[in-house]
Amino acid sequence: MREEEALIVVGLFFLFIILVWYVVNVFYLLTLNKALKRVDTSRRGTSPGMVWLNLIPLFNLGWHIYRGANVGCAGEGI
Repeated sequence: MREEEALIVVGLFFLFIILVWYVVNVFYLLTLNKALKRVDTSRRGTSPGMVWLNLIPLFNLGWHIYRGANVGCAGEGI
């Protein structure tokens, strides 16, 4: 196998890994969205639609921590 073919194979492998991660992340966010919809509106720290901000690269690093704290507090009201 030539070097160019090897680079294409490695690139496709990493693209596949990123795609799988993205699909898993979307299902996680769907579950989180449904869980927040079940919580009483007075107990929510954030609205359910705000979980989708986790799909923004680099922004999600801080938003994940903020949202996690709010969802933990909201879970007491289920």
